[in-house]
Amino acid sequence: MSIQGTMGRSVRCGLEEALELQADYQIKGRDLRQLYAPFCRRPLGDQAIWCLSLASSTLPEHHIGYQAWITDTADTDCHMAELAEWCKGLAETAATLKPLLGKRRRLLVESYRKDWGDQAALDGLVLALRGKGSVPTLESRAEQFGCVLRAYGRIRGMVAGCVVLQMQQYESALEWAVKVQKHG
Repeated sequence: MSIQGTMGRSVRCGLEEALELQADYQIKGRDLRQLYAPFCRRPLGDQAIWCLSLASSTLPEHHIGYQAWITDTADTDCHMAELAEWCKGLAETAATLKPLLGKRRRLLVESYRKDWGDQAALDGLVLALRGKGSVPTLESRAEQFGCVLRAYGRIRGMVAGCVVLQMQQYESALEWAVKVQKHG
């Protein structure tokens, strides 16, 4: 028997190891990500849908946690358009805020332009969902758009952080919903 090992290589394992892995899976049960990974590939059960609805109902309106979490968990792109628009709006709003910094109100990102701001927002979204190796470097993007490296990085990092935070908030709410469903 072979199982998928690290770095995409198959690793041979004996019957004892396979039974040990199977027994561990039966004792611990499936985690949330395993339960919802087949989203878009097979219908979810009523209990799973109920938990998704309960978790969503505990979060504020227009919270993107569900869309980002299910996109990451099930590796689907059905919510990408909505996520992209939300991230672009967040980037523009954050860049054009004028908080009181010291004695004067200043823009958070003074050199902001919509062309590179939208791309930084999309890079932040991909960074949150797929990791660092999936986006070009800050240097290459700053050179491509002729913008300040630090400004581009600030927008990209802020968007990525917000997406990850909302995914974590949703997963926490979903864990609670599953406990409520199991224990009443």
